[in-house]
Amino acid sequence: MFAHHHFMIADTVRTEAYRRAIHAQVRPGDIVIDFGTGTGVMALFAAQAGVRKVYALEKTALAHATRDMVAKNGFSDVIEVIQSDATTLELPEQADWLISEMMDTTCCDEYDMSPLGHLRDRFLKPTGGMIPHRVESFLQLFSLPTLYGEFQGFYQHRPYGLDWSMMVEEHQHRISKVEIPETGSDAQALCNPISWWPFDMRHDPMPSYQYINRPQQQATLTTDGVAHGLVGWFRADLGGGEKLTNAPFHPLTHWKCDVHWLDRPIAVKAGDGLMVQLDCGRTLKRRYYPRSLSFSRNGQVFHEQHVTSLDLRYADQNELLRKSGRFIPQVKPDHRRLAAVLPLIEKNLNAHDIARLAHEQHPDLFPDVHETLRWLQKEF
Repeated sequence: MFAHHHFMIADTVRTEAYRRAIHAQVRPGDIVIDFGTGTGVMALFAAQAGVRKVYALEKTALAHATRDMVAKNGFSDVIEVIQSDATTLELPEQADWLISEMMDTTCCDEYDMSPLGHLRDRFLKPTGGMIPHRVESFLQLFSLPTLYGEFQGFYQHRPYGLDWSMMVEEHQHRISKVEIPETGSDAQALCNPISWWPFDMRHDPMPSYQYINRPQQQATLTTDGVAHGLVGWFRADLGGGEKLTNAPFHPLTHWKCDVHWLDRPIAVKAGDGLMVQLDCGRTLKRRYYPRSLSFSRNGQVFHEQHVTSLDLRYADQNELLRKSGRFIPQVKPDHRRLAAVLPLIEKNLNAHDIARLAHEQHPDLFPDVHETLRWLQKEF
């Protein structure tokens, strides 16, 4: 039941930071809401600190096992595990603290955050606090020769005398999770971190991640080198002097770091300009997506590309896809095809009707109905 949570609990950097933050801030007699309690570990930390009541919310059936976990630790009289959707929840009182752990590798995007906003706005006292109270997301251009060589470099040397360019191309359109440890890595940062999303958990509107277009970000490179990709991470302020991050060259966490690979290694110099356009959309794995980037030198662009880190076959049918004309770079035919047929799939049509309509509406992408049908069966 708890197998999925093992890596989070065993991540002592994460879990100890939360324990210290909770013990430093909550007080005996406080009321606490633990949103998305999972194993109940944050609720248990609050109970250890002497609070009067913890409402531990878990939407899934895991709540049954969490109650047993709470009982085994002797806190059933303090912690009430509630299996409920946060948006329909009713509580008898307001809370002094609202605890959550919404971070994924780069930002607050593990789930739709609007239910957390509902809890905050309805059940947190005006003087109440949140743990964490601020989360900030960063991007940074990196040289990653070893990590790059482990995958893309291997295939680009035509192992076994075969052409593997399709695998390299596909890998360039995925987010890789990588470890960049404190020491022993040849990774090199080529610019200062770009803060692309500072988020005040206590006061900012909670996004639903339907589709968010972030402002264009700019940076000046600080180091000569060969750029391989954009590395993403977060930094969370838990309060009580505790900060939690999965940034490069910091103690490793279960989150690791995200890498969005460039289409090829780019030689850059200190003083070059970097410009990145970001979109954030809701998919089964909520993530941010660099949409495009460019490098300039002496005011002249010398490299630009679209960056697609979205696998559309797993995407929800929502505003992100309806805006896909802005979002999906027109560089991969399969991505364009997927963006075109997903609105048809959303209508619950059968495969033959989807193939026919796709051919009628997008003859440039689907010139043959039978081939389209075969492609649909392969993709979906």
